[in-house]
Amino acid sequence: MQADFSGELAGSLVYQQAAGASQALGILSGRLELRVDPVRSAAGFGSGPGGSSSGAPAWWAVKTVEPWLPVDLRGDGPAPEGSAAVTEAYAGFRFPAADVYLGRFALPLETARLVVPYTLTPPDDAGRRPGVDGVRADVYWDAGRLQLAAVREGNRWTPLVGWRQAFSGWEAAGYVLARERGVDAGIGASGLLGSTVVYGEAWRAAGEEGLRGSVGATGYWGDAVWTAELARARFPTTLAPGPVSPPVLLVAAQLAYAPAAGWTLAAGGAVALEELPFSYSPPSAPGGAGPGSAGPGGAGPGGSGGASRRAYQVGVTVTNELVPGEVELELGLRRWTPPAHPGAGAAGTTATAGLRWFF
Repeated sequence: MQADFSGELAGSLVYQQAAGASQALGILSGRLELRVDPVRSAAGFGSGPGGSSSGAPAWWAVKTVEPWLPVDLRGDGPAPEGSAAVTEAYAGFRFPAADVYLGRFALPLETARLVVPYTLTPPDDAGRRPGVDGVRADVYWDAGRLQLAAVREGNRWTPLVGWRQAFSGWEAAGYVLARERGVDAGIGASGLLGSTVVYGEAWRAAGEEGLRGSVGATGYWGDAVWTAELARARFPTTLAPGPVSPPVLLVAAQLAYAPAAGWTLAAGGAVALEELPFSYSPPSAPGGAGPGSAGPGGAGPGGSGGASRRAYQVGVTVTNELVPGEVELELGLRRWTPPAHPGAGAAGTTATAGLRWFF
């Protein structure tokens, strides 16, 4: 038996200004992972999903905890509630042509890099994406990979069937899910056009008008890496704290550049291409008020009493490796205006300085 403990810890000073008020926070965050395997052979092996079965373990177990613990440094207001989220806690079992996972595991469905048109694991206000609870089997065929899963959503099980297939320079995937409100389905693909990676996806969610989806591309511009996407998706919430927004048409972009050894500069943002009135009330549960319906205390879109605003977020981050592979300094500046719907909060600016330790 062999146990490996790895992860990262970060300490940050955060100054945030919104709605005419400011707050200074100290935040301890990180990612702690414990992995247990049978004793490995001297030659080593690939123990991840789809790895070679030669010398690979018949099972493994993983538990990942991501703490996010803020403290008010000035004592002039309550700090956000902290937590230690268990994002993964599963046992994996390898068979000759399949991997099976039992517990809490990641289940990424999106093809996009910057936005998430459709997911069972939306990010929380701290940027964490806890996995789903259930069972999943990845079955490997010569033609592709079949994915079967049953995951818990509230008090019911949601079955999922997916298929992923690789072509020459391309990969495509499709999923069907039976959720409480009906059947959701989506397809996605990515591949190379010259030196540029292009990708896209489309989703049909039961009880929702229109499609969710995205088209995007990423490539090199000199020594910089650029990514751009056009999507109909919920506005990103990681950099814009607040409740989940309804799907909107938006564009997102990012540019990353390494000006010198150990230094990285990343700038990016997103902007909604359509506005929603403040009186918008997104559906909170199957059978609840949907887009265009009147929510508690307000009229639906186009109704009376609703000013509107355009959601956006922009940010720049500079990192420097103080000790290569072990310690880095991170400086960041972000500005956001969240989507206009009840509880979304005010526009704001955040400045961050922190140290991150990898082990």
